[in-house]
Amino acid sequence: MEAITESRMNSSSCRQNFFSGGELLLRFLAIIGLCFWMGGFTFYAGVVIHVGHRVFDSHREVGFLTKEVTIWLNRSGVIVLLVLLANHLCCSDRGSAWLKGIRLATLLLMAAVQVALFLIHPRLDQVLDVSKHAILNRAEKPFGCVVTIRSPGMKGGKTC
Repeated sequence: MEAITESRMNSSSCRQNFFSGGELLLRFLAIIGLCFWMGGFTFYAGVVIHVGHRVFDSHREVGFLTKEVTIWLNRSGVIVLLVLLANHLCCSDRGSAWLKGIRLATLLLMAAVQVALFLIHPRLDQVLDVSKHAILNRAEKPFGCVVTIRSPGMKGGKTC
């Protein structure tokens, strides 16, 4: 009798250590989503922009391409953040309090940055004329002073 009870307890604790099918799918989607979102951004910034400058031979054309691509990157970011939120809520009973706090803080930080990107995009669009592929009023800066950061060999600084 004692062996049966101990066996049930061991199998019960064993089941708690493995993910259910839904949890496994949710974690898989979270990882794939992050790979798509961050990988897409990294590939675009690291490869496409540089190739675009050579192909179009114009910073303006690459800028208008980037305008369109960032819309899709931002939309995919929202979808991934929703999957990450679902993953956090589903798995919030697992792990230490410290780990849960870090996971939630990271999620909230990513969501705040995503909201900022959605707020910035329309302000940037105001200085573009898409039909003519022209920049309206170059003297007007949509965000006031712009601080540029460049690599060590380049000059950077404030542009007002």
